[in-house]
Amino acid sequence: IRLPGFISNDVSNGEGNAVSFDRLFDNTYFLSDENWRELYKIVNNANIVIGKLEGVEPGILTDVEKNRDMGQVKFLRGFAFLHLTQGFGDIPMPLQGYTTTQNSMSCTPQADVLKQVIADLTDAADKLPEVQEWAGADLGRVGKGSALGYLALANMYSQDWPTAGAASERLLSLTKPK
Repeated sequence: IRLPGFISNDVSNGEGNAVSFDRLFDNTYFLSDENWRELYKIVNNANIVIGKLEGVEPGILTDVEKNRDMGQVKFLRGFAFLHLTQGFGDIPMPLQGYTTTQNSMSCTPQADVLKQVIADLTDAADKLPEVQEWAGADLGRVGKGSALGYLALANMYSQDWPTAGAASERLLSLTKPK
């Protein structure tokens, strides 16, 4: 996936010159279409995995494995929808894997997209382990701190300051010795 600097909201034009975050989604900026496509690929793949995990028969995965995997894909979907709505406002919000009916979806109001983002990131934060709990081949996977950081951002974007503060406090508590 090619999203240069997009994740950090610190975007450059590839030559080291800063580009305004708002400009990133301007229809004259060449990465707008690419960002849209790449973020919707994340959404579609997450929707597919969520559907598969919801249908997993008991005994195939432990509850810990299922929760961990669900937390990861909910984080990815929330992350993608957050960046899509930040850049484009009202957007289509498919919550199942791709079908042709999605070719003509109407846009979901930004406030409703943000509610879904917050639900996904809240679920992710509740299910994901702390980053130091990942080991071996799992190092580098998304952890509880990432979900809480983006949850705080989504709540700030929604101007829900008390909830943003609570998510930030939960994030900061992860760094305190236990």
